[in-house]
Amino acid sequence: NPVDDFEAYYESSNRLWHTWSSGVDSWDNGSQASLSYDPVHGGAQAMQLDYDNESEWLNYFSETTRSLSMNFSEAGGVALDIWIRGTASNTADSLYLELGDGNTTDKVELTDANLVSETWQVLRINLSTFGLNLATIQSISLCVGDKDAPAPGGVGVIYVDDIAIHPVRCLGGNPYG
Repeated sequence: NPVDDFEAYYESSNRLWHTWSSGVDSWDNGSQASLSYDPVHGGAQAMQLDYDNESEWLNYFSETTRSLSMNFSEAGGVALDIWIRGTASNTADSLYLELGDGNTTDKVELTDANLVSETWQVLRINLSTFGLNLATIQSISLCVGDKDAPAPGGVGVIYVDDIAIHPVRCLGGNPYG
């Protein structure tokens, strides 16, 4: 079940930044979300997320958030895949995924994320690690740097594409949620 494949956005209408808010909207963090036509993982578009975690006035973290109303548990959804790609000129930093169910939010660090790799990487997140009601997901956020413990960090660009929910499946001989 797709959450966002970034194909429904246009420069003239239904703009990406109307759906994925970023620091440029509120000036409370160092992110700026825009469309990318190259590189992309699937289709013709991806999200480009510029991050600046060196600036104290931008609170040393960068975050983009999308409001939604989804049942992540329908069809046996137990895993979330996010495809990312960095650039060699990036300064490394931590990447977090935060979900909200309307009552609370919970986040996990995506420790497998390599923000300096120019190869597309799939980050597979087990949804059971979140202490949320997966039937009522109201928001999804990607955050470069830890907004709960802000500290000077990196600067760079990551690309995000093909965010999707999956049921249990077998990968490499091991069941994966």
